[in-house]
Amino acid sequence: MSTARDLNSAQAQEIEEQLFSVHRQQLPRQVPIPLPRPDFWDMVAALLSTLDVQIQNMVRKGATDMRLQNRACHGCFVEDVVCVKRRMA
Repeated sequence: MSTARDLNSAQAQEIEEQLFSVHRQQLPRQVPIPLPRPDFWDMVAALLSTLDVQIQNMVRKGATDMRLQNRACHGCFVEDVVCVKRRMA
């Protein structure tokens, strides 16, 4: 895996949508579906890194409200999907 990089908002949204799409498509299947791009898991790692930086910035600024809780929950979900992928490998 290459080193994670920060994504801009549009890139993060695109990867997030691809991740949820892969998740929805995979649920009813027993065999893994093709990934939408060759660097899919690298981009998911970059998304996680971007979310982590955003959460750290929010905590640093004292913004520990519902937005932070929602982002943390979303990050946990994405991380769980990555962990499932690693278990399948």
